[in-house]
Amino acid sequence: LVVPGIAPLLPGGALYAALGALASGRTTVGIAGMVNVAAVTLALAVGVGLSGEVGQLVRRVRAAAGPAPGAPRRG
Repeated sequence: LVVPGIAPLLPGGALYAALGALASGRTTVGIAGMVNVAAVTLALAVGVGLSGEVGQLVRRVRAAAGPAPGAPRRG
């Protein structure tokens, strides 16, 4: 479920531009672009991982707390 949501956020255009700059000899621009691509990719990966961990924590806390007072019973 996460992959289709983050696919538009991936820095494909920035990666293409950075590789083009490196290939054309503009090393400083290319390396700066690659650092930018790495930072965005790392931030996306951390966000996906962190959201999964927070979701698990919330589920564990809710399960340990039991049903809310006055909540309808299941079953």
